[in-house]
Amino acid sequence: MIKLERTPNPLSRQFSTGRPFVESGYYSFYTKEDAVSSLVAQEVLMFESVAHILITPMFVTVTLTDEALWEEDLDEITRILNQHADARTPFVSKNIPDPCDGAQSGDMFETIAGLIEEHVTPSIASHGGYIKLINIEDDIVYLELQGACDGCPSALVTLKNGIENLIRFYVPSIKEVRAVNLES
Repeated sequence: MIKLERTPNPLSRQFSTGRPFVESGYYSFYTKEDAVSSLVAQEVLMFESVAHILITPMFVTVTLTDEALWEEDLDEITRILNQHADARTPFVSKNIPDPCDGAQSGDMFETIAGLIEEHVTPSIASHGGYIKLINIEDDIVYLELQGACDGCPSALVTLKNGIENLIRFYVPSIKEVRAVNLES
């Protein structure tokens, strides 16, 4: 049975069952075309109100375009997630790479990715979100906010006062941390 939780982002809801939805990885889908590897994501994205679905091992976060639409679509989205969870099939096909894996490599990239994984991911995940390391260029770290983090009213504060301070503490050469999908 799916358990529903509110997140700090009023547009997002976090769903969990206590059982894994996928073996590993974080999978982010914005359109039905993006979701070819996930039947459940395709079904949820059929709702015009759905802006994003994030599938992780222990939770699924669905983000709508308007908070008021939760009243309209919550029961049907929950039914779809329950149906797939009850079938106990992975929410994402195993034969695709994790689209949230960083495309860049190198010592600095690996160090910062490790910091995010160890210090940021557990806290962010508890709120239905995920932070993806995109790039490091000219001593600026570029992140993508996903799940409940994308569009969250407190995302800029978390980014600057939390994540940026953490990264700059451990890697003093970093000048700034920016989100590629956040107006600052």
